[in-house]
Amino acid sequence: MNIIHIPELDRMGNHFAALPKEPLKITLRTLKPVAGTDNLHLDGLLAKAVVIEAMQGKPLAQTDDAYYIPVPLGLHRIHQGLPVWQCNDFAAVGAMVGHTHFHQRSDANPYDMPSTQATATLKKRRRMPPTTEGQYMSYRVPLQYTEADRWECECIGNRDEVLRLLGYLQTVGKKGSQGFGRVLSWEAESIPEFKLNRPTPVADTSQPFNAQMMGWTPPYWHRGLWRMCG
Repeated sequence: MNIIHIPELDRMGNHFAALPKEPLKITLRTLKPVAGTDNLHLDGLLAKAVVIEAMQGKPLAQTDDAYYIPVPLGLHRIHQGLPVWQCNDFAAVGAMVGHTHFHQRSDANPYDMPSTQATATLKKRRRMPPTTEGQYMSYRVPLQYTEADRWECECIGNRDEVLRLLGYLQTVGKKGSQGFGRVLSWEAESIPEFKLNRPTPVADTSQPFNAQMMGWTPPYWHRGLWRMCG
């Protein structure tokens, strides 16, 4: 796998590397529950904000290779050309897990298939496309969400830059467009020390240990980056 460096991102990386960093506790408060079962990764959220700023809102091109995305955090080490950042995942404080369902009903949505809806009351109305398959398929998908008093994680980073970048994010987790994970506030405070406490790539995969294939650096969803972590 090739590592792609983009000048706009590298310039931000040079700026981040020169900033002073300290142990921090980051606190997130949300107006709505956070949807999904994936962990909230501080470096992943910061990487999203960095791309938004560096690329002026334009997404990076899809590729099987990996982009080097800098963030204003301390660097733990480099693994196969990509950074392991000094941060832990967010943990929910006072959490309550719930379940709901996400629906799509094309035949009942007045904004779907407008030409079909417009002829629905006519004698020669337009034929309704199938809703059991294809573009207009109706579905009902279970969705887990977590309601918490707050979300906390620890890291080594630059307080001002971390908070500035996190300010780009209006939602976290899945289904943000449906109102889930709406951000209320971000806070950062100094702590005495930081201890890395999350899975990272292991050096020797031949020895038995409690490890599994997973993401370890942004973007976490890119399966080409998954490695044995423990």
